Amino acid sequence: MKLRLRWYVFLSAALLVLASVVACRQSSFPERVPVTLPTALPTQVVKPLSASDLMQLEEFSAERQVIEQDWDQLHRDFDAWRNGLTSCSRSSVEEALQDFAVSFNGITTRTRYLSRSEDTREPADILIAAAEAEETAYRQLRDHWQPNVLSLFENVEIVRSESTGAQRAVEDTLEELRDELEDLTDPQQIRNVEEFSAAFGPIFEAWTGFHDEYGIFLQISDNLSGELLATRIEALAEQFSDIVDDVRRLPDTKAVDEKSGMLLRVANAESSALEGLLEALTTQSASVPAFGVPPGASAVTPAEGSVAAYFEAMDVAINESESALKEAQRAVRDVFDGSALADLEEIKFFTGQYEYLRNEWDSFHQMYNEWRRTNGGCDEREVLGSIAQFNTRISEIGRRVRDLPQSGYLLPAYSLLVEAAAREEGAIRTLQNTWQPFTVDAFIAVDSERVNANGLRREANIALQELRSRATAP
Repeated sequence: MKLRLRWYVFLSAALLVLASVVACRQSSFPERVPVTLPTALPTQVVKPLSASDLMQLEEFSAERQVIEQDWDQLHRDFDAWRNGLTSCSRSSVEEALQDFAVSFNGITTRTRYLSRSEDTREPADILIAAAEAEETAYRQLRDHWQPNVLSLFENVEIVRSESTGAQRAVEDTLEELRDELEDLTDPQQIRNVEEFSAAFGPIFEAWTGFHDEYGIFLQISDNLSGELLATRIEALAEQFSDIVDDVRRLPDTKAVDEKSGMLLRVANAESSALEGLLEALTTQSASVPAFGVPPGASAVTPAEGSVAAYFEAMDVAINESESALKEAQRAVRDVFDGSALADLEEIKFFTGQYEYLRNEWDSFHQMYNEWRRTNGGCDEREVLGSIAQFNTRISEIGRRVRDLPQSGYLLPAYSLLVEAAAREEGAIRTLQNTWQPFTVDAFIAVDSERVNANGLRREANIALQELRSRATAP
């Protein structure tokens, strides 16, 4: 009993000593600031989808897949239709106007080739002025055309009306002169020359027209491949063969029989030059200079096989034939120089030139009128009808999207798809209400909203994938 008591006393004293030591050590060090350790966030437990939720997810996904397929098909159909809408593009109008301006230049050039005698100088000047004014109108239309701006087209119509009036005035003048001169001449005396002149007038026009086309070919030949050069020359050779046939049929009259033979000789020479050039272009694959011998090169003959030499030979043949044409033209005029008969023949010759010119002029007007009538091939009613069909299709897709299930779990994906459909619906509806042909930015809004809608559709797909991962979570 005493031993246990002493043990308690000893233990109490030891505890007092230990407490004093601890107190002394704490007083000798600065006080520590207590540090609060971060508490770990509780792990979020993803709640698996219920059987009912899973059924709605499967239903949503199945219906969405069908909608997505129809949606993508709509995009493919729209793009294919749009890519085929070339006739309603701005570039199609610009190309057509460029063609009109270039083509009419040939008519203006032809008026400057009209015969200019004392009686025909004034009619020729009238036609030249009318052609130049109309050509200027087409150039202005080409250079300044803008969609929905009609003033330039109206200017063309005004100038065309004036040129038509000029043609009628020329026709009336020619008829009056012809009637007056025929009363003063004896048909028996001029029968042979008249026959030659009637046949020679169209030949003169066709031949000089062929030279114009060959000159245009030379201007663009640097940009053509060897094969295309040969193709163009072949077409020109076929065209010239008709001229040669007409020359062979010229009447052999006493007054101008030498001229008929001269014309046939130069026609055959020019035809041979064309055939040689065609053969050289067909057999050679090297690049062809635009015309003649290159600067600094020595002259060669066709026999040496140089394509340039064949172009040079063609140049010589054309110069000779043009001289022969002018000489024959003077011969017809000189036979009756200083008499009513000569004046009548000049009028008839000029009339033949003019009729050829008028036919070409009329053909150009018909081509232009058809282009204007068809709006360059752009059928606005058909285009708007197609847009209306696409509007109906995207509206149906939007309705089907809005009919998808929209429970709490599916609402994010549902909302994204609804917004995507609404964007494309609005864009195509706006296109239907605002589309006009030949504008640059007609489809910009549709393209932009499609990009936005596709992004929303991808986000919806990601949301559905996350939901599906919950369905398979343990």
